[in-house]
Amino acid sequence: MIKFLIYLDTVAPIVFLFICFFLKVKEKTIGLKYIIIYTLVQIICNLISQILDLINENNYIFYALNQFCSLIILGIFYVNLFKKISKKIVITMWVVSIAISIFLNFIMNSGFCSNSFGLLSFFVFTSSLLYFYENYVHLSVDYVDDNFSFWIVVGLFMYFTCNIYLFFTYNSFILNSKTYVHISTLWLFHNFIFGIMYLIFTTAILWKHYQKN
Repeated sequence: MIKFLIYLDTVAPIVFLFICFFLKVKEKTIGLKYIIIYTLVQIICNLISQILDLINENNYIFYALNQFCSLIILGIFYVNLFKKISKKIVITMWVVSIAISIFLNFIMNSGFCSNSFGLLSFFVFTSSLLYFYENYVHLSVDYVDDNFSFWIVVGLFMYFTCNIYLFFTYNSFILNSKTYVHISTLWLFHNFIFGIMYLIFTTAILWKHYQKN
């Protein structure tokens, strides 16, 4: 079971991508193309990181690359979710500031800095809440059924919200040998939540496919 959780952050996105291509999904929604690109980034970065970890090589650069690419992709996704120009500008400026932070953290820490993932998590958390608030009046069974982007936001909100604490404290924990074992356990929890996020995405895709047939 532990072995499965270790590799879940690679297996889950591969399964989702396979289902999308197997079903020949051509859903016209704001979110699908961005979540597919995000999924490809997760597969590539997580797979290479796991291979490097197996041969005891430093894989921090791929965590940093994952941070940066995820921020840009999800930033564009959230910008396109909102209609008001003011919200688009605010989100864009926020994304740029976090991107600069990721770059500076990578240089100053000579590798992976979990605080940048924490900033990304807080960005997704607040942007998702703003989306839920803006669309509260539209929330109904029909809206939820027909809106795949809604389920993308739900999945992202759950994953990043559950891991805000882990991302903000990871670097400080791994510097303390006494807590290293505990943080390793927390990372398995991270992978479990990551798998649940992709379960939400996959269920939404299968449901849309079922509705059409």
